[in-house]
Amino acid sequence: MNQDNEALNIIFSKLADELNISEAMGKRAVSGYENVGSWLDSDDFATQTVVYPQGSFALGTVIKPLSGGDEEHEYDIDLVCYMPEMENSTAKEVKTSVGERLREHKGHANRLDDEGKRCWTLHYAGFHMDILPSTAAKESAGGPYPEDALRITEKSPQGTYSFRSSNPKGYKKWFESRMGRTLNEERSRVASKITCSVEEVHLYQTRTTLQRVIQILKHHRDVMFEDNPDIAPISILLTTLAAKAYDQTYGVFDALSYILSHMDEYIENRNGVWHVDNPVAPGENFADKWELEPEKAQAFFRWLNAARADLVAELIAAEGIDELAAAMERSLGSVYPSRAIGAYGSSLNESRKTSKLYSTAAGISTIASPAAKTVPNHSFYGRG
Repeated sequence: MNQDNEALNIIFSKLADELNISEAMGKRAVSGYENVGSWLDSDDFATQTVVYPQGSFALGTVIKPLSGGDEEHEYDIDLVCYMPEMENSTAKEVKTSVGERLREHKGHANRLDDEGKRCWTLHYAGFHMDILPSTAAKESAGGPYPEDALRITEKSPQGTYSFRSSNPKGYKKWFESRMGRTLNEERSRVASKITCSVEEVHLYQTRTTLQRVIQILKHHRDVMFEDNPDIAPISILLTTLAAKAYDQTYGVFDALSYILSHMDEYIENRNGVWHVDNPVAPGENFADKWELEPEKAQAFFRWLNAARADLVAELIAAEGIDELAAAMERSLGSVYPSRAIGAYGSSLNESRKTSKLYSTAAGISTIASPAAKTVPNHSFYGRG
């Protein structure tokens, strides 16, 4: 759309809303993890536990499947099971204690998968829950938020157990800090809507500009690598780079355009090894697989170039809504762009009905200005 980016900002905001997990599925996921958390934290378990979400669900960046439906897709809900009293236990004891506790509950036992490398997995209709056993860090690994650092367990193919450091709660705090004032404003909006305090609003309940941008980037990646998902850029990599590059812009399209222009500035090549550092865990490299699997590095840069063309250059050059829709569908599939543009059209009609749609030299706008003229609301009533 060559007049300005107002329409693209609205359409991209609508697009992210269409990509977001449905409210019903979100409530089912919350109910599921609260139920598991209650069982793990009950008095008859041998140790104190704290269960909380991590990953895309906790950050509010989960997206729907390419098909556009909730029911045929299995969402991945990541949980941390933190057991501070087991800091002197072995990695095997920390890991197996959670599995044994889950097996004591008939409902959970029936959903429980075989032991994973780091997690225990429960399967539900529409989603599965990966539960990560952890305990307190014995010494600080450095970085911000050291009070939230954990030791998680890892089981090798040979059956031995070991600890490694992690900080999912610290990462969430860092991610929140990258959103700045937009998160405070969004939390206030949600608090007013559901009648609670701002402090009670969870991040997964908010819809900030950065969250929306990340959802669109992840969807573009999924479309591009639908036939070869094994080399697709991983979500934590996209999330970290996008958050580092975000400049507090409000408009979703404007923010996405800026992020795509700058996100590769946060990738370092140190002596031939690519690095995307975890901002809260020094020494953890989110691009660590690129050295042994260079095709993944090549895939990332190929995706970045494609996203810059597909999501920015081609859309700015599009003339009219039909050309814009066609350009979006080429890189984002037909399902979500058509829904987003339909929602955009409905919002324009609603603005016109309430005399909040304006005609300017640049085109139609929802922003009033001294030179703008109100677009009349046509009733099209027949005359007898």
